[in-house]
Amino acid sequence: MPILKDSREVKNILLPESGITIRIKDGLLAGDLEALESEQSEFKKMIAMITRLIIDWDAEGEDGVKLPINFNTVNLFGFTDLKFIQDNLSFLKSFLAVTPS
Repeated sequence: MPILKDSREVKNILLPESGITIRIKDGLLAGDLEALESEQSEFKKMIAMITRLIIDWDAEGEDGVKLPINFNTVNLFGFTDLKFIQDNLSFLKSFLAVTPS
C-alpha cells in the first residue's frame, strides 16, 4: 500500500546578502496552497510561502537569540536573498516555466 508523507527535498541554502543559512523544503503541499489562497498581494503570498517552506535557519537577533521563522522576520530579507531563494527552488523554476505571462 502506498505511503502518504511529505517527501519534499530539503535544501541548505546560504543567502548571499544576509549570510544566513536556511533549511528549506523544495515544494508545496495542498495545505500550503490553501494557506496562501487568502493573501491578496502577490508579494505577501511570496513571503508567506517562503515562511512556510523554511524549516530552520541560523538567523539571530542583536541579542544573540535565534529568531523565530515567521512573516515578520522573513519580511526582513533583502531583495537579493529573496531572489536567491526563488532561484534555488526547483519547483518554482518549473512552475514559472509553465505559467502563462
